[in-house]
Amino acid sequence: MNYHSKGQIGYHELAKIMIGRGCSVNEPEVDRGTDMIALKDKKVALIQIKTVIMSDDKEYKTVTASGSKNGSLKERYEGRNLVVLCMSKSLERRYSLVFSSSELPDVQSLKILRNKSSLGKYERYVDAFENLSFSTI
Repeated sequence: MNYHSKGQIGYHELAKIMIGRGCSVNEPEVDRGTDMIALKDKKVALIQIKTVIMSDDKEYKTVTASGSKNGSLKERYEGRNLVVLCMSKSLERRYSLVFSSSELPDVQSLKILRNKSSLGKYERYVDAFENLSFSTI
C-alpha cells in the first residue's frame, strides 16, 4: 500500500486494530480535530491519532498539542481519545499509547521512547485499547 502521509499510515494501522476489536471505523470528511470515528454496539468513540515513526538513530520523539500554543494535550483534545502509534522506520507498529478522553495527559508535550519498557508512568497506557471512551449515540 502506498501512503502519502504519517496521518494516513496511522489511520490505516489503527483501523486494522479497531476492526480486529469488532468496531467499524470512519474517517471524518472535515478535519475538526477527530481523525477517526469508531462505532461498536451503538456507541461511538472519537479518536485523535498521532503517528510517530522512529528513525534508527533516535531514542525518542516528541508529540505536542499541535494547533495550541502553550496548551496541554488535555486541553487540545478534550472530549476525544488520543492514540499515539509508535512505528518503526519500516512502518511496523512497536506499541501504542491509548488515552481515554478522561485520562488525557495534562502536559504540553509527550516523550515517545523507542523502548516501551522505559515509559515510566505511561506504561499502563501501552496497547490499552480497552480504555477507549465510547459514548451512546
